[in-house]
Amino acid sequence: MQAIQTIATVVIALLAASIASGQWWTARQKLVLDLFEKRFQVFMDLRTLASEALQLGKVTNPASINEVLARSQFLFDSDINTPLKEIHNLLGELEMGRSVGPEVARKFEQMLPLFQSYLGMHQKLPALRVLRSRRAP
Repeated sequence: MQAIQTIATVVIALLAASIASGQWWTARQKLVLDLFEKRFQVFMDLRTLASEALQLGKVTNPASINEVLARSQFLFDSDINTPLKEIHNLLGELEMGRSVGPEVARKFEQMLPLFQSYLGMHQKLPALRVLRSRRAP
């Protein structure tokens, strides 16, 4: 009888550990996804600014570069933030009437490989595999 209680205790402990491990993994995946979404939004906002600078020769919302720069400080390291500050300065020159649109676009293009290291979702989510298998004929 005591052996059954010991085995039951071990099984329950293993089950609890398994559930805790699953919850930790799920929370970790949620963190990866949330971080990706925030970083991707900074990327897309910067892309919009660079595109407007090149195509229109102006930025429709000049204050948006300040917002992008502020969000970027908490999401990226200096390898992104340093060239982003340079783009910030160039967009300031653009607002003063200097034609720097091509320079902004060039600086953005140079940053693309840097963004790729931050925007790669290195951990695959099971739901994505399920969705792919449903779409496959």
